[in-house]
Formats: sequence, C-alpha cells, structure tokens
Amino acid sequence: MAAKDSRKFGRTEILFAKLVFALLIFVSAIYLTAMAYSWLNQLNRSNLALKSPELHQEFERFMVKFGKKYDTEEERSKRFQIFAKYYQKLKDSNKSGGGSEQSSNTDLGITGFADYADEELPRGGCSID
Repeated sequence: MAAKDSRKFGRTEILFAKLVFALLIFVSAIYLTAMAYSWLNQLNRSNLALKSPELHQEFERFMVKFGKKYDTEEERSKRFQIFAKYYQKLKDSNKSGGGSEQSSNTDLGITGFADYADEELPRGGCSID
C-alpha cells in the first residue's frame, strides 16, 4: 500500500510541475507578444514619420535657418534621421505639455543641435572667462 501512495504522490508532483511549466510558457508568450507589438508599433511610427512631407520641410527649414550643409548624401540621411527623432520628441512634448501644438511657430524648440546624436552634444555647460 505504501508503494501505491508514493506513486500517486509522484504523479501529482509531475502534473503540478507540468502545469507550472505550461503557465510559465503562456506568460512568456504573452510578454514577448506585447514587446514585439510595442517594438513594431514604434518602428512603424518612425518609418511613417520619415516619409512625412512635413518632416522633410521642417528639415529643410532647419538646414537653412542654421546654415547646415552636409558633404555627402549619406551624412545628410544620417542627420535627417537624428533630426526626425528629435522632432518627434518635440511634437510629443508639445502635445502632452500644452494640450495642443504651437502650429504658428513650427520651429519652437528646434535648435542648431537638432541633428546631433546624444553622444555628439557638447558637455560641460557654459563657462564665463
């Protein structure tokens, strides 16, 4: 009789372990699906933004206003992509901060550094000699 009880207990443990494993797989699948959806949504949003005529016009205005000239098309494309990220952050900030965009001044917040990657930005602040 004792052998039968231990065998039954072993099956219960195995069944419980399988259930926990299945639950872990299910939760992991949901998490990975959510992450993939978020990543694809972000990628789609940035691809749509890069094709936006408004964004290209803003980049052209930026180049004129700050006297930007790029030696190669590759450099121009790189700077445009950096500018696009900065511009999207600016638009999002304007929408969340004030409730509406300031459409009368479309270059609000755009500086001469809008085409610089974070690691290219000057560090250390200003100093007075």
